[in-house]
Amino acid sequence: MQSLRTATLIGALALAGGSFGCQDATNQSCPAVTGTFQASYQQLEGSCPATFQGNQLSIAKDDVGTVTHVDMRLSDVVRTEVVLKGCTIGMSQAVEAMGRTQSQIDGDLHVESDAAMSGMLMRTVYTDTGSIACHGVYNALFVRQDAVVGGATAASQQAP
Repeated sequence: MQSLRTATLIGALALAGGSFGCQDATNQSCPAVTGTFQASYQQLEGSCPATFQGNQLSIAKDDVGTVTHVDMRLSDVVRTEVVLKGCTIGMSQAVEAMGRTQSQIDGDLHVESDAAMSGMLMRTVYTDTGSIACHGVYNALFVRQDAVVGGATAASQQAP
């Protein structure tokens, strides 16, 4: 009898889960985030340094579902994957150089406004041999660094 109650409760929670909060991608009450965001991090725990300079996160107006951005720089490549899920944005960002991952950040961000997202992220830094050098858990606040003007960012409208 108890297993029937447990199964019923699990089933009810599963059915209700899609209608709570902003997890529903069709929920229009969430502000749309567009632009280039820079994060500030506060370490909660871990063996990595308490502070570090993270990479920017860009979200375009046309981005939907799962989107991957690759930023090829002189000495490395930043590969960012975002999964847009209503008021939650899943994020994974890896810095790669010489064929190996140097560091990676993973976690979920909650949309606070059209210009800010926050959440808890896990950062892992790797050694030259690929083993884990350190890891840490951080609270992150991502704030938009450019103004959105008519669907394009002000930074992208500037003359070269």
